[in-house]
Amino acid sequence: MKKSMFTRCQETYVKKRKFQVKNGLALVLLVMLLFIGNSIAYGYAPWENDPFDNLSTGSLNGKNGWTGTPSAQIILDPAYGSSSYKILKIDPAAGQTITNSKFVTSNNGTIQSLDFLVRSDDFDPLQPSLAKLAIFASGVMKFQIYFGANIRINYSSNSDDKYYLVSSTESGRWYWIHIVMKVDGANNWYAYAYVDGDYIDPVSQDKTNDIQPGAITGLVLTGWDRPGLVYLDDIYGIRRY
Repeated sequence: MKKSMFTRCQETYVKKRKFQVKNGLALVLLVMLLFIGNSIAYGYAPWENDPFDNLSTGSLNGKNGWTGTPSAQIILDPAYGSSSYKILKIDPAAGQTITNSKFVTSNNGTIQSLDFLVRSDDFDPLQPSLAKLAIFASGVMKFQIYFGANIRINYSSNSDDKYYLVSSTESGRWYWIHIVMKVDGANNWYAYAYVDGDYIDPVSQDKTNDIQPGAITGLVLTGWDRPGLVYLDDIYGIRRY
């Protein structure tokens, strides 16, 4: 039987994190992930599916719907030394900015989810942003997630409209980010974020979690020429309801 996107993300997450978390926490996360995966694995519409393992190494441009140059690079995962496992490396050359974009099937369900793994290495602790992943609705940015010395969500063009998922990133550590987007009867959209299975409450940071309305139609990945680099893996988007 073909594995669901969530099952593959579960396996990859546990594999990458098995030497990074304590056994007790790993077991709790695994049980939770299996429960979620079994609950929503089938009958829901995927709008993004990028495990990268099935793509050839080299530029992301022209692969699985992604376009744009300078481009992020698909590389063999150095943790395994096997062509079976690949990850996305965001490390622009001097003076360049990486920009990759992708159109996705319009999705306007009442509950959406976006999952991915992210890791930042060798960054300057005083430089908060190395790369970002932005989610768009018909050309309007719904929200964007920044990676570097911290991981944060920005949900408007105002740089103050943000809250932190990880206030101080640990270099070389994989983080599993799970974002649930919901829309109410008045077409107001909200985003709920989890890191390694733990809910990050924006209210605790005196922030709201409202995002721009509209069906999800695209993703834009950006990377800047700054000290350090970012890796992404297993980007999955699902319309759940």
